[in-house]
Amino acid sequence: GKSIEGLMAFRKMAQLSHSSGTFVGNMIAVAMLNDEHILSENLNLSDWELVPKKKIEAYKRVSWAWLALARTTWFHSFPKEFEPYLKPETGACAAAWENSGGLTAFQDFLEDRLVFEKDFSQNLEYSRGFQKYLFSICNMKNYEGFVSRTPAGANPIIGRGYNSYFMMDSGKVNNSIAPNWSRIPYVRQMVGLNLITIFSIPHYLKQYDQVQK
Repeated sequence: GKSIEGLMAFRKMAQLSHSSGTFVGNMIAVAMLNDEHILSENLNLSDWELVPKKKIEAYKRVSWAWLALARTTWFHSFPKEFEPYLKPETGACAAAWENSGGLTAFQDFLEDRLVFEKDFSQNLEYSRGFQKYLFSICNMKNYEGFVSRTPAGANPIIGRGYNSYFMMDSGKVNNSIAPNWSRIPYVRQMVGLNLITIFSIPHYLKQYDQVQK
């Protein structure tokens, strides 16, 4: 008997999901805003102000697009023409958590450089700087540790649990001593780049392609 109060709470949950700093959070908000249309219709609530479906779809498209734009910082600084729109209210925080698992996640493999090893320092500087800015505007500064180098004491050249190529033990913890892949010169970069390519990257701009068609 309190449909309006229920929808107010429902809308608040959608807002909280939007503020999570995750792409999944934005998509949950999209689903909830679409569900409001169904609930409003089924409950005959003509006085409930719905978010127009065109705006919901626009929010969905731009949330995907921010992930594509975040990936450009692997190679250069963030495009200046998009800087005025880089705000939480435009869905930009969809990329905050998602992008932290990108290039900077493999910096232990790519950062240090010996003679003949490729220099990725500029790429990592672009990516780290942008990621920290995202965490800042999305009220997620506590997550900056995810884009920082692993402390030397926690990243030995030889240690336990490095038997797997993926640097993770399957099943039970492996206590045998093995070389740390991220510390082996000339091999580490090949391993790191290979690990990056294993994770497939979706077509983040597909939503816009579908609209044009």
